[in-house]
Amino acid sequence: MLAIEEALPGLIHISPFLFLVGLGDFLLSTYTFVGKFTVFPICLCASLYIISTVAPVLNPQSPYRTSFSGLVWCLSRKLRKRLCNNRFGVDPKPLSSNMADGQMQLAMEKNDARKGRDERAIRSQM
Repeated sequence: MLAIEEALPGLIHISPFLFLVGLGDFLLSTYTFVGKFTVFPICLCASLYIISTVAPVLNPQSPYRTSFSGLVWCLSRKLRKRLCNNRFGVDPKPLSSNMADGQMQLAMEKNDARKGRDERAIRSQM
C-alpha cells in the first residue's frame, strides 16, 4: 500500500503530460497551423519540468524538485558512486540513495564552502 501512495503523485504528474502530448498530436494532424503554436508551449513546459527534475541531482542545494527527483537521484547514485566525508573530514562513506539523506550528507561534509557558511551563521547570531 505504501508503494501505491508514493507512486500516486508521479502518476498525477504524468497525466497532464500525456493529455498535452495527445492534444498536440491531434492538433498537428487536423489543424497544422494551430498545432504548431500549441506544440511550442507544450515543449517549453515539458523541458522546464525535466530541468526541475534533474536540478537537485546536479546541484543538491537546488530548491526545485518534482515527484521524480528522488528516482533520478537514486538512479544517478547507482550509476555513479561518490564518497562523502563526514563533518570531521574522515571516514568517507558512499552517498545515500535517498535524496534527503544524501543532501544532508553533502551539507554536513567538511569543505571550505561549509566552513565559510558556518562562520557567517555564527557571526549573524552575535
